[in-house]
Amino acid sequence: MKILFYNMAPLYNMGGIEEFLLDVAHCLSKRHKITICTLSHGYSFLSGVMLRERIKNILDDVKTGKYSYKVFKGIVNRNIVLSKDFVDLLNDHDILYFENFAFPSIFAARPTIYGFHVDFNFNLWAKILLKIQHLKRLTLGIHTLNPDDYCFFKQRLGHNKNRIKVFLIPHGVDINKFKPYENVPDLDTFKILYVGRLSIEKGVNLLPYIVQELLKKGLKFKLIIVGPDFGAGEVIAKMSNKYPDFVEYLGAVPRTFLPKIYASAHATLIPSYKEKFSLVAIESLACGTPIVTSSLPCFKYILYPLERSLNIRLRASTHSPKEFANIITNLLQNKEKYCKLRKKSREIVIKRFSIDRIACEIERMFTQILEIHAHAR
Repeated sequence: MKILFYNMAPLYNMGGIEEFLLDVAHCLSKRHKITICTLSHGYSFLSGVMLRERIKNILDDVKTGKYSYKVFKGIVNRNIVLSKDFVDLLNDHDILYFENFAFPSIFAARPTIYGFHVDFNFNLWAKILLKIQHLKRLTLGIHTLNPDDYCFFKQRLGHNKNRIKVFLIPHGVDINKFKPYENVPDLDTFKILYVGRLSIEKGVNLLPYIVQELLKKGLKFKLIIVGPDFGAGEVIAKMSNKYPDFVEYLGAVPRTFLPKIYASAHATLIPSYKEKFSLVAIESLACGTPIVTSSLPCFKYILYPLERSLNIRLRASTHSPKEFANIITNLLQNKEKYCKLRKKSREIVIKRFSIDRIACEIERMFTQILEIHAHAR
């Protein structure tokens, strides 16, 4: 099977979508020919050694034949999407995978899957997809990451199920890379980790208030922040200056460092306002580090089996700093239960979110779309 993954941003952007594409490409390349196509107009929030490391890894993958990497320079405009090289590249593959709804997909004459990884106007995209399918008579797939989005598209596109198929497949994590590296960290100082972009949508604005609530409780803790500035770096700078003994900002770090950073923490805090799925959540759990999150649907999907099995609450029902602080403090109440939580966290990921398992589901999705397309001709 010849598979093309299309992503707007360059692979060195290092976001969750790029990590997903690379991990799946690595797994599927053992059995299929993989091409990853991106545009070079995107930005990167990496720099210096990290950027060079990222580009070297991509070049090494290409040299060893794990996948082909094609870059079309410029922005998405008429000159690019109508170029013969671009259209030939699309049509030289059996099936196409587009990150979210990408405009160039309308020029493809191959079965196409759209992966909805970030927030968009889903009502609008559902109408557009129906129109594309009607005009081109192509078989289309919709890849969703959480049950809420899956139900949304099933309700709106279910009547056209013979040519538009909706799938629920979450992101996955490499459990051989992301794993516990030591015994349970010493609980004398509770290490709380934040990993991700420093942006308001990730809930960074809540961190100073959560720190204040933890200080009121007299908790001995350290908040360690990892991630690039995405517009909210000033919040972190002020907080670090105000609470130098309780807050440490590491900046953006290479992904090779993340497993040990996760494993050495006691909890990872994810107070996001928007999230379709959280790679940080399953990376942390894979390392045996529990997560404390907001109440977004994706976190219920990830955490509900864990919360139910241990009768524990890990999701704040609101974005109240006090509620986040209460959940974090409660983790310390019973060391034996906390140790069980760390062990169970990794077990949940191995069972549900390992990248090998997810790649097999992605492969079945491709196969099913091709079979539907063949029978519909």
